[in-house]
Amino acid sequence: MNFWKLVKEMRRRRVFRVAGIYLIGAWVWLQVMDVIAEPAGLPAWSMTLLLYVEVLLFPVAVFLGWRYQITDHGLVRTTSEVGRDEEPLRLGPPDYAIFAGLALMLVVAGYGLLGGDDPFLNLEDTARQTQSQAGSQQVEGLDSIAVLPFVDLSAAGDQEYFGDGLADTLSQVLAQIHGLRVAARTSAFAFKGTDTPLGKIATALAVTHILEGTIQAAGSQLRVGASLVEAASGKTLLSRTFDGSMEDVFNFQDEITREVVAALKIELLQSDQTRLDERYRPNLEAYDQFVLGRHEMGKGTVAGLQAAVGHFERASELDPDYPLPYVYLADTHRSLEVYAFGFQDSYSALPMPWTEALQRPLLEKALELDSGSGEAVAGLASIERDEEKAETGFIQAIKLNPNNTNAYLWFSKFLSLNQGRYDEALEQIEKAVDLDPLSDIIQYEYAKALWATGRIELAMSTLLDNVKRNPGFPYNYKLMTRWKLQTGNVGDAMRWIKALRKLEPDSPSHWGEFAGECHLYDLLDDSDASIQCFSEFVEVFPDTVTAGPFLAEQAAIEAGEVGQIEHFGILKSERALDVYRSRVVAEPGNGYRANQLGFALQQVGKFEELLEAMERAYPELFEDPPTVSGATTWPATMTANALLKTGDTEQANLLLDGIENVISGMRLITGPGFTNGIENIEVASLRGDTEEALAALRRAIDQNWRFTWDWMEYNKYLDPIRDDPRYITMYEELKADIARQREWYERNKDLPLY
Repeated sequence: MNFWKLVKEMRRRRVFRVAGIYLIGAWVWLQVMDVIAEPAGLPAWSMTLLLYVEVLLFPVAVFLGWRYQITDHGLVRTTSEVGRDEEPLRLGPPDYAIFAGLALMLVVAGYGLLGGDDPFLNLEDTARQTQSQAGSQQVEGLDSIAVLPFVDLSAAGDQEYFGDGLADTLSQVLAQIHGLRVAARTSAFAFKGTDTPLGKIATALAVTHILEGTIQAAGSQLRVGASLVEAASGKTLLSRTFDGSMEDVFNFQDEITREVVAALKIELLQSDQTRLDERYRPNLEAYDQFVLGRHEMGKGTVAGLQAAVGHFERASELDPDYPLPYVYLADTHRSLEVYAFGFQDSYSALPMPWTEALQRPLLEKALELDSGSGEAVAGLASIERDEEKAETGFIQAIKLNPNNTNAYLWFSKFLSLNQGRYDEALEQIEKAVDLDPLSDIIQYEYAKALWATGRIELAMSTLLDNVKRNPGFPYNYKLMTRWKLQTGNVGDAMRWIKALRKLEPDSPSHWGEFAGECHLYDLLDDSDASIQCFSEFVEVFPDTVTAGPFLAEQAAIEAGEVGQIEHFGILKSERALDVYRSRVVAEPGNGYRANQLGFALQQVGKFEELLEAMERAYPELFEDPPTVSGATTWPATMTANALLKTGDTEQANLLLDGIENVISGMRLITGPGFTNGIENIEVASLRGDTEEALAALRRAIDQNWRFTWDWMEYNKYLDPIRDDPRYITMYEELKADIARQREWYERNKDLPLY
C-alpha cells in the first residue's frame, strides 16, 4: 500500500476525525485543569503529567479509530472494502486542518518531552514552581524573601539608580524583622537585567518569596508598583500600585513593608514594630544622594567606590541626622582599602590604622543617631582591638539584625585570623553564604574558611567555582596562587598569578601581585628573571613600600657601597635599612613593617637593633613568660635567633617553647594565616636538635612543601644544619623537582587555567 492509498484508507476509516476530536478534547481538558489545579490543591507538576499522558494516549486513540467504528449496532470492527473501484484521492479544507493540528501536536509534544518549554501550558512556570519547592526546603520552614531591583519604566529611563535604591531600602527595612530571612543585595541584584524565571531565582537564593516591582517618575510625580510572589506555587500574594509625589516614597516603603508582613502572616515583635514605626525618614535630597552612593558602591569597582564616598558625604551634609550614610561611608573606606590598595589578605581581621581612623568617628556618629543599628555595631566590632569587646560586639550586632551579612563575614574573619577558632569561623561564614550566596567576597572568604579547617579539595573547588562565576574578581587568583604554592605546584601558581596580572596589569591594587610574580621566578629557580621582573616592577610602582628599599639598594650598588643583589628580598645596604626604618616610624601600628625591618637587620647581623625593634612592636614577646600567637611566630623566631646571637639563651628558649606550643596545633604546610611551612624545622635547628630538624625537613619535602624553598639559602635559622650531607642531598632534590616544574610551566603556560 503506497502513501496515498494509506491516507485514503485512513480517511475512509475516519481516523482523521477521531484524531481531531481527540485533539480538541485534550485541549479542553488542559484548559479545565489549568483553572482548577490551584484551587483543588494539586501539585505544580500535575499539568506536566496531564500533557504527557495525553501525548502517550494519542497513538492509542488513532489505533482505535483505525480498528473500530461506532454504528447503530454499537462498536464494531472496521472491515476492508475488497473489489471497490479505485477513485482518485481528493483532500478538502477539513483534511488539511486535521493534518496541521496533528503536526502541531507532534511538534509540541516532542519539544516538551525533550526538555523544552510548552508554549501552551507555560511549563517554564511549572518547572519554576517545582524548583522553588526544592529551594524552599533549604530554608527549613523560615519565611524568606529576596527583593529584586525595581524596574525603571520612566519615559526618560534615568531612574535606574532610584529603582535599585527603593529595592535596597526595602531589603534593609525587612531585614530588621526577626523571623524573616532576607537575601542580601549582592545576590538579589545578580539577576538584574536578566529574564531568569522567578522560580530559578528563588532556588538560587533559597528563598520562599520574591518581591519585585516597577517605578515611573515624571517630574515630581512617582508611581511604584510592587508584587509579592510565593515561589513554590507561583501565586501572587500582593500586587499594588502607589501613586503620589517623590516625597511620598517613604510612605510607599512603609505601606509595602506592612503589606508584605501581612501577606506572610508574620507576627512582629514589639521591638520590630517600634523600629519600623521610628524608622528615620531623611529629606529627599539626602536620600537621593544616599541611593546614588549605594548604586555606585554596588558596582564593586575602585571608581565606583570613590564616587560613592562623595555621595555619602554629600548625603550626611544635607541631612546630618541621617545615620545610614555614615555607616556606608565607613564601609566604603574599608572596601577601598581592599580594592584600591590590595590589603584583602592581611593576616589580621583589623583594618589598616589609617582606615580605622576614618571609620571609627563615622560609626560612632551612626550609633549615636541610631542606637539600634546592627550595621554600626558590627562595624565598630570589626575595628575593635580589644578582642573580648569585639566578640561581644559581633554577637550584639547579629542579635540586632540577623540578616546583616557583613556581621557574619567580619565575625568569621575575627574568629579565624585573631582567635584561630577555625570551626566557629566556618559556621559564621556559612550563615553569610546563606544570605548572600552569589557574592564574590563571601564565596572567597568561605573558601578560605574551608581551607582553614582542613577541607583542602573543597576549598579549592569552591574558589574555582567563584573564578568561573566571575572571572574578573582578582582576589580569587591571588588566593589560588598561594594555595597552589602551599600544595607544591609552583609552575601552576605562576600560571594563576600571570592570569591575575593580565586582568589589570598596572592597577595600584595589584602591585603586590606584580611583586609576587617576581618572587615566583625565584621559586622556579630563575633568579635572573626575578631580578629583571623586579626592576620592571619598580618602574611601574616606584612609590610602593616594596619598591622603596629595592631602589635604595640599587642606588647603593651604583655608589659602590654594596655588591650586586642576589635575591630581590635580600637587601643589605644602609640605604635600604633606612627605608625600612622610615616605614616603621610612619606606620607605628603596622607589625608587618616591623617584621620587614627585623628581617633586613637579621641579614646584616644587627641583632641589638633587631631586638629593640621587636620589643617596640611586640612587647609580649619579652614578657616572662613570653606570649606567642599564630600571628607572631615570625617575629618570635627572629627574636629568639637574635637572643641566641646576643647570649640570652634562657629567654630565647622560652620563646622557642612558645613557638612550639603554637605550631603544635597548626597545619604548617597547608595551614591558614602566615606560615612558611617549616617553623618546626627552624625551631629544632635553633635548638641544636639536628636529627629532628633533618627528619622534619624530610617529611616536609615528601608532603610537597615548596612554599619558601628559595629562601633556604638565606635562612639564618638553618645555619646549624646547612653543612650536613643529608641537608645538602635534600636541597639538591628540591632543586631537581623545581627544574621539572619549570619545564612543565614552559609547556603549559599558554593553556587555559580550567
